[in-house]
Amino acid sequence: MIPRTALSAYFPSGRQHHGDTPVRTRPSTGNHRASAPSLLVLASALALAFSSATSAHAQEELGLNYKYTDTTTEEAVSASLPERPSLNECILIPQVSENESGSQYADAFAPQNSSTRARAQIFADDECTGTPKLVLKPVSDQEPDSVTFRSVKFVLPPSTS
Repeated sequence: MIPRTALSAYFPSGRQHHGDTPVRTRPSTGNHRASAPSLLVLASALALAFSSATSAHAQEELGLNYKYTDTTTEEAVSASLPERPSLNECILIPQVSENESGSQYADAFAPQNSSTRARAQIFADDECTGTPKLVLKPVSDQEPDSVTFRSVKFVLPPSTS
């Protein structure tokens, strides 16, 4: 920065001219460094806020891992629900939906609830009617291949408060 005394030699009124617009010069107060810690605090607070929001969102994730038999290759294939499912909504497993119930390869098998809070109710039929065949707790281990199903519904456990 040019000292003010040097500027007064060229601009006696203390004004610099940029084009047609005069600009008033001020001596430096030395406070330009004080803003760096403030920006650091602001950036840290924003990072913390966004990471907390992401963590809260992750706690609400619902998911199901399972296997199905590919009708072309007749091999077991691991899969997961393709979309984020909603609570209390019956979901027919997409890979078995076109196979008629009771036919060969009609069912998915070996379910695993990857949800962090919701229980997965496993049903043998397409409409999630009647009593669930099995209810998987959140973050469950994978069930054996002998556990077959066609649809699932996610529900939150009853409140204990």
